[in-house]
Amino acid sequence: MGKVLLAAASAVAIAWTAGAAQAGVIVNTEGVFDASIDAFGPLGQTFVAIDSNLVSIGFAYSDLNPTEPNDPVTVSLYSGAGGLDSSGHVEGTLIASQSVTLPLVLPTTGDPPSIIDTDFSGVHMTVGDAYTAVVSATSFKVAVVYGADGYDQGNTINNLSECSTGCDLDFRIVGSDATGGVPEPASWALLITGFGGVGAMLRRGRSARFAAA
Repeated sequence: MGKVLLAAASAVAIAWTAGAAQAGVIVNTEGVFDASIDAFGPLGQTFVAIDSNLVSIGFAYSDLNPTEPNDPVTVSLYSGAGGLDSSGHVEGTLIASQSVTLPLVLPTTGDPPSIIDTDFSGVHMTVGDAYTAVVSATSFKVAVVYGADGYDQGNTINNLSECSTGCDLDFRIVGSDATGGVPEPASWALLITGFGGVGAMLRRGRSARFAAA
């Protein structure tokens, strides 16, 4: 009886996981340097998608020049990982872009980095393809944090100082199901069937025990 119940419970678990899209978060937080976005921008990070549905793109920002205007920064996603062309423009096709105003008070260059995410819900990516997340600005106030090559499948798209052996920005790419998936409609039938099977087995088990008594 126990083995049968275990099998039914497994069917329920399979029904739940079958409908959940693959979830993923790509993150790197090993940076120790700060680079002004406006001075060195556009600054970006290449990566390989592990989730088909994008939720957010985040960078670790720092307050390099607190007295400068707190102008919005623009975060963009491009297809490919070609870097910058000879004119300093990002290679690849622009997929989506968001302009956001960051908090007036950001970590200083001496504080531990803290990633701030920008909403990109609804943007589709192809798992296994390369992309470039880019940030640009029009004020010298804000910098991004970067450092050692902590992410194996990408790198910065700008030749920053201290990067002779490769660097990565502190960044985070969040996929749609990073906090848990929701079964697709086709999987609900299997899920309900699994629960029904467990209920039927429990009813049979109770009947057998009553008969034996």
